[in-house]
Amino acid sequence: MRHIRPVPGVALVNLADDSWVANDVVDAQFITAASFRAIEQRLTLVRVSHAGRSVVIDRFGEEIASLEANTIAHLFVEVSAAPLPSNLEKAAILLPLGIAGLLLWGLSPLVRSPRVVESSRTPPGCRSDRVARPGSSPARAG
Repeated sequence: MRHIRPVPGVALVNLADDSWVANDVVDAQFITAASFRAIEQRLTLVRVSHAGRSVVIDRFGEEIASLEANTIAHLFVEVSAAPLPSNLEKAAILLPLGIAGLLLWGLSPLVRSPRVVESSRTPPGCRSDRVARPGSSPARAG
């Protein structure tokens, strides 16, 4: 996570143009996606849209303040810097991946490729003397 956000940040700013969306459901989906980004980065997200809802979402995904669509107004919101992820939080992210890798590595000898068995036996009901060979005349049924 440190490579994503190397220094403590204050907020993410999302400038949006929702004029092409004439549906409140789609606007709500955009806001939900933005809230996931706020949770992922552990930062407050300020989404400003001139034709859709403008919202402020805290680092836990909760909506702090909002303005309805097509509203001309302003908001004042106090935002504090979020701490960087601790080493324990970083380890908690990598732990499930490490366990899954160890399980796959440990189970790999148990997974075998199917064996191919070659047989010179003719299947039941087929006679090898009736098989036509290239360059020979077809066998007669008799």
